[in-house]
Amino acid sequence: MLKKYFKLSLIVSVLTLIGFVSIATDKVLADDVNENETTKLTPSDIKEKFAKKGFKYSKKTGYLWPVKGNLYISSGQGTRNLAAAATNYHYGIDVVPLKSKSFYAMKAGKVIAVGDNDFSRNFWMAGNVIIIKQDDGKFGVYSEFKNGSQKVKLGQYVKQGKKLGTMGISGKTTGVHVHIGLTNRAWPGYGANGVSMATKKKKGWLMINKYLDFKRVHGQGVYSSAIVKNLLK
Repeated sequence: MLKKYFKLSLIVSVLTLIGFVSIATDKVLADDVNENETTKLTPSDIKEKFAKKGFKYSKKTGYLWPVKGNLYISSGQGTRNLAAAATNYHYGIDVVPLKSKSFYAMKAGKVIAVGDNDFSRNFWMAGNVIIIKQDDGKFGVYSEFKNGSQKVKLGQYVKQGKKLGTMGISGKTTGVHVHIGLTNRAWPGYGANGVSMATKKKKGWLMINKYLDFKRVHGQGVYSSAIVKNLLK
């Protein structure tokens, strides 16, 4: 009878201890949540954080410039006149290196395509391609960069500012650079098979300067190059 009593007392003690641990754990988790909620970064905080790493961040749009420092654009988005081009309308910007050939994710998201001259996805003209389905629902397209320099894999989730690759030459293009575009669709395509710029009624390529928050640089062949230094806001 005495043994049964001790066993029962031991069980009650253990259950009581488990209850206290559970309550304490719940409190810790709750404290963590509250702490995280109170330490959320403001747009100004985020801008300062990236500035320390050499990036430019738009508080207005939440986008990060895809290179550190200034943007050296060799061909802007819009009409151009290049005999070797796949189309006379440039659906993005070509960024060439100033101090570094590295390029980075404009927004966080999931890598949905990593292609190398892939005919089945119409990547052959664009050479190396990385497409990221961003957390804001748009698709960041990075292409025509150095063969074999991809730093991400299919299905990988990448943070904003993650290094994606190295500028170079691939696809139907010339000169060391990376082509960067932004679209409402995963892969609108180029030329006759492509789509017009996005409007309220159509989905397609977006004017990337509005999201990177700089004054538009028009594409006019090899004479459209410009160094963009400042955000609009």
